[in-house]
Amino acid sequence: MKRPRTLKTHTDKIEVACGTMYVDISDDPNYQMFNPRLGKSGGCSNGFLQLLGFWGTAALHAGYRMERLLEWAEEIQCPFGNDFKPSCAEGLRRVLEKNLKERDSDNNQPEST
Repeated sequence: MKRPRTLKTHTDKIEVACGTMYVDISDDPNYQMFNPRLGKSGGCSNGFLQLLGFWGTAALHAGYRMERLLEWAEEIQCPFGNDFKPSCAEGLRRVLEKNLKERDSDNNQPEST
């Protein structure tokens, strides 16, 4: 599927062990994508998060379901994650899971007349 010229998105913010993570998520049901990034930090962590976003978006377009991507993310651990601040992978999983639940609840709402 070709990416539309413009795409309406929203950004979720979560504190993770490596800093503040921002996740841009498309609101277009016909073009699913997400793009995670760490606040002001660059380097390898940010590069890997962006790659994860590209791969996850490609997987969605190839027919994988978001629920399957979330299952895979549950298995990823990091030595910096703890009870107070999750790892980057866990933080991304939480944001995507929250958005999936919100989208599903919006789809199950009766239409107003």
